[in-house]
Amino acid sequence: MADGDLELLNLIRKNDEKALKDIINLYFKRVYYFVSKAINDPDHIEQTVTTVFKTLWINRHEQQIESLEEYIFILTCREISNTTRSRSNNNSTGSEELFSGLRKTLASFLNKLSFVSK
Repeated sequence: MADGDLELLNLIRKNDEKALKDIINLYFKRVYYFVSKAINDPDHIEQTVTTVFKTLWINRHEQQIESLEEYIFILTCREISNTTRSRSNNNSTGSEELFSGLRKTLASFLNKLSFVSK
């Protein structure tokens, strides 16, 4: 983990709200872009991105968080899945179309993640 990410993670574990704002400033554009590749509705994109950072704050004391960036993107994938599942339950037609975008986005993310870890 980058030194800056480790410091930010340690600060949010100490309930430092400024550190959370710094994390949001650092990761917001990437999370928003990632979510927008799977979800087309701007309201759902905003809600999903907000939930990612809210969940990070709620779970800030979890010791299993070793990489801030990986954790944020795992949260993002979960929230995309939750949002698309919820939307497909409300509108059963077109659910394959919703999950198609999710599969492509996840595949792209996993390829980038494996490239970075090499």
